[in-house]
Parts: sequence; structure tokens; C-alpha cells
Amino acid sequence: CRYVQQLVAKHLRLSVSIGIGNAKSDVFKVCESYNEAFHALRHRFYKGKNMVIHINDVKMNNGITGQISMQSCCEEEKELLLCLRLVDRDGASCLLDKLSQRFIALNADYNIIKNIYLNLVMASFKELQEMGIDIEERFEVQFDPFREIERYETAEDIKKWMTKVIGDLIRIVENEKNENYKGIIKIALEYMTKHYNEPISLSAIAGHVHVTPNYFSRVFRKEMGISFIEWLNKYRIEKAKEFLSDISMKTYEVAEKVGFNDYKHFSYNFKKYMNCSLTEFREQRLKG
Repeated sequence: CRYVQQLVAKHLRLSVSIGIGNAKSDVFKVCESYNEAFHALRHRFYKGKNMVIHINDVKMNNGITGQISMQSCCEEEKELLLCLRLVDRDGASCLLDKLSQRFIALNADYNIIKNIYLNLVMASFKELQEMGIDIEERFEVQFDPFREIERYETAEDIKKWMTKVIGDLIRIVENEKNENYKGIIKIALEYMTKHYNEPISLSAIAGHVHVTPNYFSRVFRKEMGISFIEWLNKYRIEKAKEFLSDISMKTYEVAEKVGFNDYKHFSYNFKKYMNCSLTEFREQRLKG
């Protein structure tokens, strides 16, 4: 069989996988050997291309593939769609890795895996449409996942294809968000100016505008020229200047009123942005 593979590779420049069943003592049992060979050959899906696979080297299917179906992957679908909305490449990649490992552990059937991946792709398309994104306009050529997936024969190749498809969809969502990121920043600024006196974390503000913290941090700096926390601290200091004019208020009370729970942190930032201490600032106001 390996010699046959070598000849095919040499003369036809093709790779070929071969399945081998057990020898039988009766010619009427040749069909059993064929079925074993066919079953062995199906394991090229996990073992890879250009393999010679004997039935004794693989486990016979005892119904374990029945444990996985499109219905059993509904949680993965929800998680994937969330990754799309949040432009979370790492999350999507991790999810597909876990899904692939699950398929391998369950020795899942090729057709079941193919259908699950296609279901995830179609659900992703629908999610983008609900976001107002025209899929057909975004792909350079007409994309038919049902035809595309048939080109791949191994689990690794299909996983790579699926990873690329989802990566392309995330890129499309990211480009859409980049076109509209000024709107995201506007909403974020409105939120911060209303809630500056409350604790505001990067994850909280990113959640408010429905993007990942990394994405929000990146587009905020790109649009505003400074980081999110720098902008927030400067805004709080500007508000503090108004309250410091009221000499009846203690400086620690002013700190709390503008969202600084740590007085030392407030004092440090005030001097950083105003080039004078809190005491010096108040003295100047009183002299004025």
C-alpha cells in the first residue's frame, strides 16, 4: 500500500489514503473486510492525509458520536456570536480550539462535525445581518460555505478553514465598528461626564458601549489622543477645581465628590495636571 502511495505521488502528484480491513478465512466475508477498511479509512479525518490505516489501529465506533449534535453545541453558538459582537478574536479562537478538542475526544463523525461547523457559520451570518451588516457586499467574491467545506478532508483542515471564516467575519465587524467608532466614543464620553463621580472601570465603560475593553481602549486613544483613564482623571480634576472654590469643603470631600476614593491618588493627579498642590491652588483662588 505504501508503494502504491509512492507511485501515485510520483506519477500523478497526488496524495492518497488507504484503509485496510482484516484478512478473512472465507470469500463470503470479504464484504466484512471491506467495511472494516472503509471504517479505517474514515479515520484519515483525524489522522491526516496520505495515511495507510489498518482497522486494528483504530477504535471501532460504539455509538459515541451520538453524544454530540448541533443541539448540544447551542452554548458554543451563543459564545461565538458574543465574540463576533465584541470583536473578540482570542475568545473565538479559544472556543474553536475547545470545540475541536471535544470532537477528537468523542471521535465525532465527519458529517456531524461538518454540519455543526456549517450551522455555526450560518448563525454567524445571521448575527451580522441583525447588526445591519451586508455580508455579500463585504466578501470580495461570492462565498458559499456549503461548497467550500467540501474541499477539506481532515479535522485539522476544516478547523483551519472555520478559524479563517470566523476571523474574516470578526474583521468585517471590526471594520464596521471602526467606521462608527466615533459614535462609540461619543456615547462613552456622555456616560463618563454623567457618572464621573462614581467608580468607572475600563471593563464597565466597554460593556456600556458593547465592545471588549481592549478594543475600546484602542479606539479611545486613537480618537482622543490619550488613554481612557487619563481623560477621566483630567475631567475629574476640572470638576474638582469648581468645588475647591468652596472653602467650606474639605479637600478629601472634594476628592470623593469627583470620584477619587483615594485622597493620595487625588492629590497626585491634581498636581500632575495643574502643576501646583491643592493648598497652593486654594491660596491662589483666595488671593484672586
